[in-house]
Amino acid sequence: MPRKQKKFHYLYKTTNILNKKYYLGMHSTNNINDDYLGSGKRLRYSIRKHGKENHEFQILKYFNTRQELKEAEANLITESVLKDPLCMNLTLGGEGGGFHLKGYVTVRDDKGNTFSILKTDPRYISGELVAASKNREGNNSFLGKNHSAESKLKMSKIAKERKKENHSGFGTCWVYSNLLKESKRINKLELNDWIMDGWYKGRKMKFKW
Repeated sequence: MPRKQKKFHYLYKTTNILNKKYYLGMHSTNNINDDYLGSGKRLRYSIRKHGKENHEFQILKYFNTRQELKEAEANLITESVLKDPLCMNLTLGGEGGGFHLKGYVTVRDDKGNTFSILKTDPRYISGELVAASKNREGNNSFLGKNHSAESKLKMSKIAKERKKENHSGFGTCWVYSNLLKESKRINKLELNDWIMDGWYKGRKMKFKW
C-alpha cells in the first residue's frame, strides 16, 4: 500500500550555537511544530551532549512533494559539503529514510565507507564498488550480465575484508567520555571526529560518579 503523502516537505539546517557545527537534512510531516531537529548520528550526539536548547533549527525551503524534496537535498548535501569540518552529515543528500534518487545506488568501498554514486559510474559497473545492500531482482541493473575475472577478484577481496571486519572488530576502536560516563566502539575512520567532540581513545570499564 503506497505511503500516504505528508502535508509539509522542507529542507532544514540545525546548528550547534556553541561550536557552529551544523546538520542539513529533509523532513516530511503533518505537524509543522513537531519539534524535529534531525536524525543524524553526530547530531544526536551533539544534542545529547550540549542539549536541545543549544541547537538552532532553521527551515531553508518548502517543497510540494517528497520527490522534489529528495532531489533538492541531493543538490544541497554534496561531497564538498561533507568535507566541511563543521558539517555533521555523514552521507550525501537524497537518501533520507532509505529512499534513493532514480539512477543512484548506495555502494561500499574496501574500507567500509558507504556513499551514493550513479549506476553508470565505471567503478560500480566494473565491480570495484559493490552495492551496500542487495537490490531486489527486478531492480538489479546488472541482472543477466557477467563480471570479468578482475572484477570477481576485487569483489572476493572485499568480501574477505568484510568477513574479517565482522568477526574481529577490524577497523574499530574504543572511545570513552568522562562527561557521559560511557565507552563505545566506533569506526577508526571517525576517531578524529569523536575526539573533537570531547571523547578520548581507549576504554574505561567502570566510571566513578
